[in-house]
Amino acid sequence: NYLNLCLAMGIGLLISQMKINKHPLPIKQLIIDILESLLSNKIILRLCLIIIVCGLVLTKSRMGNIAFFSALAIISLYGFFFYKNKPQQLKLLIVSFFVLDLVIVGGLIGIGEVKDRLSNTSFVEETRDEVYRDSILIILDKPILGSGGGSFYTAFPAYQSEVILGHYDNAHNDYIQFAAELGLPVSILLGCLLIYLLFLCLNIISTSNCNFQKGIAFGCITSILMMLIHSTVDYSLQSGANSITFIAILATLLNVSKLKSDVKKRRRQ
Repeated sequence: NYLNLCLAMGIGLLISQMKINKHPLPIKQLIIDILESLLSNKIILRLCLIIIVCGLVLTKSRMGNIAFFSALAIISLYGFFFYKNKPQQLKLLIVSFFVLDLVIVGGLIGIGEVKDRLSNTSFVEETRDEVYRDSILIILDKPILGSGGGSFYTAFPAYQSEVILGHYDNAHNDYIQFAAELGLPVSILLGCLLIYLLFLCLNIISTSNCNFQKGIAFGCITSILMMLIHSTVDYSLQSGANSITFIAILATLLNVSKLKSDVKKRRRQ
Protein backbone atom coordinates (compact mmCIF):
# COMPACT_ATOMS: atom_id res chain seq x y z
CA ASN A 1 0.00 0.00 0.00
CA TYR A 2 2.83 2.38 0.80
CA LEU A 3 4.49 1.53 -2.53
CA ASN A 4 1.17 2.27 -4.24
CA LEU A 5 0.97 5.71 -2.62
CA CYS A 6 4.52 6.51 -3.74
CA LEU A 7 3.76 5.30 -7.27
CA ALA A 8 0.57 7.35 -7.57
CA MET A 9 2.20 10.59 -6.43
CA GLY A 10 5.28 9.90 -8.54
CA ILE A 11 3.10 9.58 -11.63
CA GLY A 12 1.31 12.80 -10.68
CA LEU A 13 4.64 14.60 -10.32
CA LEU A 14 5.79 13.30 -13.69
CA ILE A 15 2.57 14.46 -15.36
CA SER A 16 2.86 17.90 -13.74
CA GLN A 17 6.23 18.40 -15.45
CA MET A 18 4.95 17.67 -18.96
CA LYS A 19 4.65 20.44 -21.52
CA ILE A 20 1.21 21.54 -22.67
CA ASN A 21 0.88 22.26 -26.37
CA LYS A 22 -2.19 24.06 -27.62
CA HIS A 23 -1.77 22.51 -31.06
CA PRO A 24 -0.89 18.85 -31.78
CA LEU A 25 2.81 18.38 -32.41
CA PRO A 26 4.10 16.57 -35.48
CA ILE A 27 5.53 13.11 -34.86
CA LYS A 28 9.10 14.37 -35.37
CA GLN A 29 8.74 17.08 -32.72
CA LEU A 30 7.02 14.66 -30.34
CA ILE A 31 9.93 12.22 -30.66
CA ILE A 32 12.39 15.07 -29.99
CA ASP A 33 10.46 16.05 -26.85
CA ILE A 34 10.50 12.44 -25.64
CA LEU A 35 14.26 12.20 -26.21
CA GLU A 36 14.77 15.47 -24.33
CA SER A 37 12.77 14.06 -21.43
CA LEU A 38 14.93 10.92 -21.43
CA LEU A 39 18.06 13.07 -21.20
CA SER A 40 16.66 15.24 -18.41
CA ASN A 41 16.18 14.55 -14.70
CA LYS A 42 12.74 13.15 -15.54
CA ILE A 43 14.36 9.87 -16.53
CA ILE A 44 15.60 9.49 -12.94
CA LEU A 45 12.04 9.82 -11.65
CA ARG A 46 10.79 7.38 -14.31
CA LEU A 47 13.45 4.82 -13.37
CA CYS A 48 12.50 5.19 -9.71
CA LEU A 49 8.88 4.48 -10.60
CA ILE A 50 9.92 1.35 -12.51
CA ILE A 51 11.87 0.16 -9.46
CA ILE A 52 8.82 0.74 -7.24
CA VAL A 53 6.67 -1.24 -9.68
CA CYS A 54 9.20 -4.07 -9.39
CA GLY A 55 8.87 -3.91 -5.61
CA LEU A 56 5.07 -3.92 -5.86
CA VAL A 57 5.04 -7.01 -8.08
CA LEU A 58 7.58 -8.78 -5.86
CA THR A 59 5.31 -8.36 -2.83
CA LYS A 60 2.93 -10.78 -4.60
CA SER A 61 0.08 -8.84 -3.04
CA ARG A 62 -3.12 -9.71 -4.85
CA MET A 63 -5.27 -6.72 -4.00
CA GLY A 64 -2.24 -4.43 -3.77
CA ASN A 65 -1.51 -4.94 -7.46
CA ILE A 66 -5.17 -4.99 -8.49
CA ALA A 67 -5.97 -1.82 -6.52
CA PHE A 68 -3.16 0.25 -8.01
CA PHE A 69 -3.47 -0.76 -11.65
CA SER A 70 -7.29 -0.64 -11.51
CA ALA A 71 -7.21 2.87 -10.01
CA LEU A 72 -4.64 4.00 -12.57
CA ALA A 73 -6.70 2.53 -15.43
CA ILE A 74 -9.92 4.23 -14.25
CA ILE A 75 -8.33 7.66 -13.75
CA SER A 76 -6.35 7.37 -16.99
CA LEU A 77 -9.55 6.60 -18.90
CA TYR A 78 -11.16 9.68 -17.34
CA GLY A 79 -8.08 11.74 -18.19
CA PHE A 80 -8.09 10.66 -21.84
CA PHE A 81 -11.55 12.21 -22.28
CA PHE A 82 -11.73 15.05 -19.73
CA TYR A 83 -8.13 16.13 -18.97
CA LYS A 84 -8.05 19.80 -19.93
CA ASN A 85 -5.27 20.63 -22.40
CA LYS A 86 -3.69 17.23 -21.86
CA PRO A 87 -0.05 16.86 -22.96
CA GLN A 88 0.54 14.57 -25.91
CA GLN A 89 3.01 12.62 -23.79
CA LEU A 90 0.30 11.74 -21.27
CA LYS A 91 -1.04 8.85 -23.34
CA LEU A 92 2.46 7.51 -23.93
CA LEU A 93 3.22 7.66 -20.22
CA ILE A 94 0.07 5.80 -19.22
CA VAL A 95 0.51 3.17 -21.93
CA SER A 96 4.13 2.68 -20.88
CA PHE A 97 3.03 1.88 -17.33
CA PHE A 98 0.81 -0.95 -18.50
CA VAL A 99 3.03 -2.23 -21.30
CA LEU A 100 6.56 -1.57 -20.05
CA ASP A 101 6.09 -1.75 -16.29
CA LEU A 102 3.30 -4.29 -15.86
CA VAL A 103 3.69 -6.61 -18.84
CA ILE A 104 7.42 -6.55 -19.63
CA VAL A 105 9.05 -5.72 -16.28
CA GLY A 106 6.35 -7.56 -14.32
CA GLY A 107 6.72 -10.60 -16.55
CA LEU A 108 10.46 -10.69 -16.01
CA ILE A 109 10.32 -10.53 -12.22
CA GLY A 110 7.29 -12.73 -11.60
CA ILE A 111 3.87 -11.20 -12.29
CA GLY A 112 2.80 -14.78 -13.04
CA GLU A 113 3.10 -15.64 -9.35
CA VAL A 114 0.61 -12.90 -8.49
CA LYS A 115 -1.72 -14.30 -11.15
CA ASP A 116 -1.36 -17.80 -9.66
CA ARG A 117 -2.23 -16.48 -6.18
CA LEU A 118 -5.33 -14.83 -7.60
CA SER A 119 -6.47 -17.94 -9.44
CA ASN A 120 -5.90 -20.10 -6.35
CA THR A 121 -7.82 -17.78 -4.03
CA SER A 122 -10.80 -19.57 -2.47
CA PHE A 123 -13.41 -18.30 -0.01
CA VAL A 124 -13.47 -21.78 1.47
CA GLU A 125 -9.85 -21.49 2.58
CA GLU A 126 -9.97 -17.78 3.41
CA THR A 127 -11.26 -16.80 6.85
CA ARG A 128 -11.53 -13.07 6.21
CA ASP A 129 -15.19 -13.32 5.24
CA GLU A 130 -15.98 -14.90 8.63
CA VAL A 131 -14.04 -12.10 10.33
CA TYR A 132 -16.10 -9.53 8.40
CA ARG A 133 -19.31 -11.27 9.46
CA ASP A 134 -18.40 -11.35 13.15
CA SER A 135 -17.01 -7.80 13.08
CA ILE A 136 -20.34 -6.48 11.83
CA LEU A 137 -21.83 -7.71 15.11
CA ILE A 138 -19.70 -5.09 16.91
CA ILE A 139 -21.19 -2.40 14.67
CA LEU A 140 -24.72 -3.62 15.33
CA ASP A 141 -24.04 -3.71 19.07
CA LYS A 142 -22.37 -0.27 19.25
CA PRO A 143 -23.44 1.67 16.14
CA ILE A 144 -23.07 5.22 17.47
CA LEU A 145 -19.82 5.42 19.42
CA GLY A 146 -18.22 2.10 18.49
CA SER A 147 -15.89 0.16 20.74
CA GLY A 148 -13.24 2.91 20.78
CA GLY A 149 -10.34 3.77 18.53
CA GLY A 150 -7.71 1.07 18.34
CA SER A 151 -9.75 -1.37 20.43
CA PHE A 152 -10.62 -3.94 17.77
CA TYR A 153 -8.17 -6.55 19.02
CA THR A 154 -9.74 -6.47 22.49
CA ALA A 155 -13.38 -6.13 21.36
CA PHE A 156 -13.40 -8.78 18.62
CA PRO A 157 -12.77 -11.92 20.78
CA ALA A 158 -16.15 -11.44 22.45
CA TYR A 159 -17.86 -11.71 19.04
CA GLN A 160 -15.51 -14.21 17.40
CA SER A 161 -17.18 -17.45 16.29
CA GLU A 162 -15.67 -20.89 16.85
CA VAL A 163 -14.93 -21.45 13.16
CA ILE A 164 -12.29 -18.69 13.26
CA LEU A 165 -9.03 -20.00 14.59
CA GLY A 166 -6.30 -17.76 15.94
CA HIS A 167 -6.27 -14.15 17.10
CA TYR A 168 -7.13 -11.24 14.82
CA ASP A 169 -5.71 -7.80 15.63
CA ASN A 170 -7.52 -6.19 12.70
CA ALA A 171 -10.66 -6.80 10.67
CA HIS A 172 -8.84 -6.96 7.30
CA ASN A 173 -11.36 -4.39 6.09
CA ASP A 174 -10.86 -0.73 6.98
CA TYR A 175 -14.52 0.14 6.37
CA ILE A 176 -15.72 -2.41 8.90
CA GLN A 177 -12.95 -1.67 11.38
CA PHE A 178 -13.52 2.10 11.35
CA ALA A 179 -17.25 1.58 11.84
CA ALA A 180 -16.66 -0.94 14.64
CA GLU A 181 -14.15 1.24 16.49
CA LEU A 182 -15.42 4.79 15.81
CA GLY A 183 -19.11 4.22 15.13
CA LEU A 184 -21.19 4.79 12.02
CA PRO A 185 -21.58 8.63 12.26
CA VAL A 186 -17.83 9.30 12.29
CA SER A 187 -17.20 6.68 9.60
CA ILE A 188 -19.84 8.24 7.34
CA LEU A 189 -18.29 11.69 7.85
CA LEU A 190 -14.87 10.34 6.86
CA GLY A 191 -16.43 8.73 3.81
CA CYS A 192 -18.11 11.99 2.81
CA LEU A 193 -14.75 13.77 3.11
CA LEU A 194 -13.12 11.31 0.72
CA ILE A 195 -16.00 11.59 -1.73
CA TYR A 196 -15.66 15.39 -1.66
CA LEU A 197 -11.92 15.13 -2.32
CA LEU A 198 -12.56 12.71 -5.20
CA PHE A 199 -14.87 15.20 -6.90
CA LEU A 200 -12.40 18.01 -6.14
CA CYS A 201 -9.69 16.08 -8.01
CA LEU A 202 -11.98 15.39 -10.96
CA ASN A 203 -12.93 19.07 -11.13
CA ILE A 204 -9.27 20.18 -11.07
CA ILE A 205 -8.28 17.71 -13.80
CA SER A 206 -11.10 18.80 -16.12
CA THR A 207 -11.17 22.57 -15.50
CA SER A 208 -7.79 23.84 -14.26
CA ASN A 209 -5.33 25.62 -16.54
CA CYS A 210 -2.39 24.90 -14.22
CA ASN A 211 -0.46 21.81 -15.33
CA PHE A 212 1.18 21.39 -11.91
CA GLN A 213 -2.22 21.51 -10.24
CA LYS A 214 -3.69 18.92 -12.60
CA GLY A 215 -0.70 16.59 -12.29
CA ILE A 216 -0.81 16.55 -8.50
CA ALA A 217 -4.59 16.08 -8.58
CA PHE A 218 -4.07 13.10 -10.90
CA GLY A 219 -1.70 11.51 -8.39
CA CYS A 220 -3.97 12.30 -5.45
CA ILE A 221 -7.11 10.83 -6.99
CA THR A 222 -5.19 7.69 -7.98
CA SER A 223 -4.05 7.39 -4.35
CA ILE A 224 -7.57 7.87 -3.00
CA LEU A 225 -9.19 5.42 -5.40
CA MET A 226 -6.45 2.87 -4.80
CA MET A 227 -6.93 3.19 -1.04
CA LEU A 228 -10.70 2.80 -1.36
CA ILE A 229 -10.23 -0.43 -3.33
CA HIS A 230 -7.43 -1.86 -1.18
CA SER A 231 -9.24 -1.13 2.08
CA THR A 232 -11.98 -3.61 1.20
CA VAL A 233 -9.68 -6.55 2.01
CA ASP A 234 -6.89 -5.07 4.12
CA TYR A 235 -6.18 -2.76 7.04
CA SER A 236 -3.69 -0.41 5.39
CA LEU A 237 -4.84 2.66 7.32
CA GLN A 238 -4.09 0.92 10.62
CA SER A 239 -0.39 1.24 9.77
CA GLY A 240 1.11 4.54 10.91
CA ALA A 241 3.33 4.98 7.83
CA ASN A 242 0.41 4.45 5.45
CA SER A 243 -2.11 6.57 7.33
CA ILE A 244 0.25 9.54 7.88
CA THR A 245 1.38 9.47 4.24
CA PHE A 246 -2.23 9.27 3.06
CA ILE A 247 -3.20 12.23 5.27
CA ALA A 248 -0.24 14.18 3.85
CA ILE A 249 -1.46 13.42 0.31
CA LEU A 250 -4.97 14.66 1.17
CA ALA A 251 -3.50 17.81 2.73
CA THR A 252 -1.38 18.33 -0.40
CA LEU A 253 -4.51 18.12 -2.53
CA LEU A 254 -6.30 20.75 -0.45
CA ASN A 255 -3.29 23.09 -0.66
CA VAL A 256 -2.89 22.58 -4.41
CA SER A 257 -6.61 23.24 -4.97
CA LYS A 258 -6.10 26.76 -3.53
CA LEU A 259 -3.38 27.72 -6.02
CA LYS A 260 -5.84 29.26 -8.45
CA SER A 261 -7.49 31.48 -5.82
CA ASP A 262 -4.09 32.51 -4.43
CA VAL A 263 -2.93 33.60 -7.89
CA LYS A 264 -6.08 35.70 -8.33
CA LYS A 265 -5.54 37.41 -4.96
CA ARG A 266 -1.95 38.29 -5.89
CA ARG A 267 -3.05 39.76 -9.21
CA ARG A 268 -5.64 41.94 -7.47
CA GLN A 269 -2.99 43.18 -5.03
